[in-house]
Amino acid sequence: MKTILGVFNTTEWNSIANPPEVVGGMWAAQIIVAIVSFFGVCSSSVLFYAIFRDKKLRENTANHCIMIMAATDIGMSVIGVIFSSVVVAEGYYPGVLPCQIQGIMYPTLAMSTFSILLVLTYERFRKIVENKQFLKRQANKAILGLVAVVTVWSMVPVLSGNSLGMNELSATGTLCIVQGGFGLIQYDLVVGINVIFFATVLSAMIFWYSKIYFHLKAVFSKAKNPKEDKGVNIERQILIQFLVITLFFLGCWACLALMWALATFGFKIYSDWYETFAQLTCHLNSAMNPIIYGVMNKKLRAAMFGIAPEWMSLPKLKSSVKPSSQDSSMEEGGASKASTEGSDGVKG
Repeated sequence: MKTILGVFNTTEWNSIANPPEVVGGMWAAQIIVAIVSFFGVCSSSVLFYAIFRDKKLRENTANHCIMIMAATDIGMSVIGVIFSSVVVAEGYYPGVLPCQIQGIMYPTLAMSTFSILLVLTYERFRKIVENKQFLKRQANKAILGLVAVVTVWSMVPVLSGNSLGMNELSATGTLCIVQGGFGLIQYDLVVGINVIFFATVLSAMIFWYSKIYFHLKAVFSKAKNPKEDKGVNIERQILIQFLVITLFFLGCWACLALMWALATFGFKIYSDWYETFAQLTCHLNSAMNPIIYGVMNKKLRAAMFGIAPEWMSLPKLKSSVKPSSQDSSMEEGGASKASTEGSDGVKG
């Protein structure tokens, strides 16, 4: 690979990524990352194809967002499978080039996914609390534009560096030795802005989640038979899972940001365990997204497990038993007819 590219000589390659051997627990950790990533490829592919093959599901703009997110999750998971498999098979960490690929792809996929999460959360808020449709077909252009912006931004560190002087260029991916800022712009500045972006999105999501929660609480208190009002409990489960996965992913990027920020001031962290933890959180998030968005939504669940391998199927879904019209709308995400008749949280 180095010979083909013609820009990496042996000295430059080894000066930055003189790879330590992978032994003991780190070897086992990389196997776990590879397994989680492989599961992410499978689950994300099933969710993407389930929407793609169903014309009615494709007509829903919210599902377009989920398709984009599933595609980014596939990309993230494929990277994890390849990278971790190489580490396990070869017994050492790859050189600079794989690190640079990860350095571009990780923030790109992470920021794109987080942006789509924000859009879907706001759409959920408008439908449940205000009973208004937010996403229109025109929103697709805005979403793609947002993805394009965060993609370009995440590539700034690599594009602004001296691509021929690898001894001056930092490794920017996980499981790579981090050297601090470089090029025309300090990488920690980029990471810092990314963290501000994540924190802003998280604050907005918590705000909207809280409004949805208190709205559902009011609906629940007015219900004639709260024990049978399954929609409220289902909605709460979805909200809790959304928050858990969001906080988990933000924690991953906070760890990376801390590592890069400290490196800028000369405090370099050469902890493979530290970086492996951040890597695992990224891939675990990508693997769980299809579970959150697919399994918890009635229509997407039916579409997913209609094409998934038999070993992935949920036992006894009882799809032949038609629920009441109210319960049907409940499971799809709506709180109750009192809140918004026939609405479905992440609309499927």
